Amino acid sequence: MAKKKGKPRTHTLYSRICSPLRRVWQWSPERKARIKLAGGRCEECGLEVKGYDACVHHVRPADFRRIERVVREELLCGVENLLLLCRKCHHDIHHPKEESDG
Repeated sequence: MAKKKGKPRTHTLYSRICSPLRRVWQWSPERKARIKLAGGRCEECGLEVKGYDACVHHVRPADFRRIERVVREELLCGVENLLLLCRKCHHDIHHPKEESDG
């Protein structure tokens, strides 16, 4: 079998973050609700649209570059902002026990 010529396919951090987010959007209740509200018809021309032809457009555009930046800063941060913990200690940090008054 011959190898395909051209650029090797690389996955940037941007695509690794945004591709799953787009899939979440594709199956979101908000997207489905807009399709139902529009009666499955294009809100510009009235054409019936189904499946992947149903393009639910953000009036205020989703800023995937900003989302990527936040994920990078908050989730995929440097090792100096990370700790390795067992499941119990991790749970205890997020759910501290209330101190008793008496």
